[in-house]
Amino acid sequence: MVLRKTKAVFYWNRLLSAPFWAIYAVLAVVLHKAEHISPAQLTLVVASKPAASILGFFWAGLVNRRRDRLVANLVWANMLKFMPFLFFPFISNSWFFISSIALFMVFQRGVIPAWMEVIKLSIKGSERESTFAVGAAIDYVISTLIPFVFGWMLDEHQSSWRWISAGTALLGMSSTFFLCRLSLGPIVRASSYLPSSSYRTSLAEAWSLLRERPDFAQFQMGFMLGGSGLIIFQTALPVFFVETLHLSYTELCAALMVCKALGFALTSTTWAKRLNSVDIFRMCALVTSLAALFPLLLLCATWQISWLYIAYGIYGVMQAGSELCWHMSGPLFSGEQESSSYSAINVLSVGIRGCVVPFIGTLLYVFLGIHVVFIAGSLLCLLATLHMRRFSLQTVPGALVLES
Repeated sequence: MVLRKTKAVFYWNRLLSAPFWAIYAVLAVVLHKAEHISPAQLTLVVASKPAASILGFFWAGLVNRRRDRLVANLVWANMLKFMPFLFFPFISNSWFFISSIALFMVFQRGVIPAWMEVIKLSIKGSERESTFAVGAAIDYVISTLIPFVFGWMLDEHQSSWRWISAGTALLGMSSTFFLCRLSLGPIVRASSYLPSSSYRTSLAEAWSLLRERPDFAQFQMGFMLGGSGLIIFQTALPVFFVETLHLSYTELCAALMVCKALGFALTSTTWAKRLNSVDIFRMCALVTSLAALFPLLLLCATWQISWLYIAYGIYGVMQAGSELCWHMSGPLFSGEQESSSYSAINVLSVGIRGCVVPFIGTLLYVFLGIHVVFIAGSLLCLLATLHMRRFSLQTVPGALVLES
């Protein structure tokens, strides 16, 4: 009963939040094109998404060692992350838009440890990762149905992005009804508090966990390199789309949402099956090798626009594997221990690179040009691939594979 209810709530939450992601994915471009925000503000928009994860790390700490807070954490975060967008039609302030984008990501990242612990507690074995894969695929399948409508509305009525943001945020907020019905029953009542030996979500003890688990530390290093490779050119992308490729909103939505969504949805279950049979380091190496192709294919779009759609199709395939590895690494590495501390470190590492890498990318773009920053991103992803391969099953006996 608990398993079926958890899966249903997870799927409904994904389904009702999916339309919001269609507009959220293009907000940086919209603010550059429609609101004419400055380059410094554009950098902050891009940096705020991963950097906000640092605050999400501390939000995640509210549930660490307190399983009785898991459901309340999900409910409150779901309300708070959407609320600022309801005011977009009535407020014209670029700093309010930027802070709303950042606040959304604080709670979006902050609830990941809670969700992963809920899934770990109520869903066992290989069904755990398949549940996550299906839920993630729901996001992307829905995303293929609505971008053309949004793109047309944005092209015809440039200010419509404000009402689209508010409407989809309200829809996403409605999923709180299902979250309130989530109950872990005797699972939580039997162990609301974890033993004192488990880790608390604090900076000092996060560092202690990494020192005691070198395999998890190496996983974090590889993901840090790969993630940095994908972030470093993000600040330049809105300018590249608008001023180099001269994309309409419809074309942009088709690439960012439809092609990416199809790549994700068509391969998510395949990635889930692969994670059951291949150690996580080798799987991550495949993910980062695909990530290394992405910026190079974007450069090819300057000669032929079809490469843009190919690039985002491959990006979707890559992201399906990346999200599965990133989200399931906490339950995987923690074994029989409580997993939220591991997942919280994932969130913190995203925030750390988000505070630094986008600004480095902006400097490279300004002084050396778009080609250099795209190539730098590809090289960082290749370094991540080499790092993950080094710690794969071939060189680390007993490397982690998900239990079936």
